[in-house]
Amino acid sequence: FVSSTDTIGAMGSRAKARPELRGSAVAGAAASSVATVVQLAIVVGLVSMPTLEALVPSLVLSGLAAVGYAGLFTVRSVRETTEADIAPGRPFSPKTALLFVLVVGAALAISTVLTSWLGDRGLLLAAGVAGLGDSHAAAISAASLAAGGKTGVPMAAIAVLIGFSTNAISKTVVAFSLGDRRFAFQLLPGIVLMVLAA
Repeated sequence: FVSSTDTIGAMGSRAKARPELRGSAVAGAAASSVATVVQLAIVVGLVSMPTLEALVPSLVLSGLAAVGYAGLFTVRSVRETTEADIAPGRPFSPKTALLFVLVVGAALAISTVLTSWLGDRGLLLAAGVAGLGDSHAAAISAASLAAGGKTGVPMAAIAVLIGFSTNAISKTVVAFSLGDRRFAFQLLPGIVLMVLAA
């Protein structure tokens, strides 16, 4: 359960360096998006259960799309034979955790200000911008505003989905930037399916 965008970048780099692993890399990148959906459900549920209840159908459908797409590439890549070459490293990065806290704090502050100033339109704008960096920050911010009575649950759920959708743009940019074109074009339909399913 690390950043899906980071995982997509790592898988793209691996596919670029070792094209014979492209199918497995696409499967791993698509599977990382399942974590995004699960984490969204957890963080929203911890902050505002009514917002989570409103999002359940969207999150379930999106998660199923991600699982299906990842499964397709997993089955296709079973024939790929590889040597174990896992690079050593830390499973937890304090720098990443601190950055996440800062992004969530900034998203919450900006969302609160924009919602006070522009109403629900401000929340939607803030969620879209926050989602470019991290979909969870947008989700926590929107759910917090719903829990505090500063916006309605339906509007908070829409804001979560907007952040989720704009985060898909970031994932796509990373896939094209760090992976080769073939990797990105193979992953892109899975990202689009997840957003459309939501």
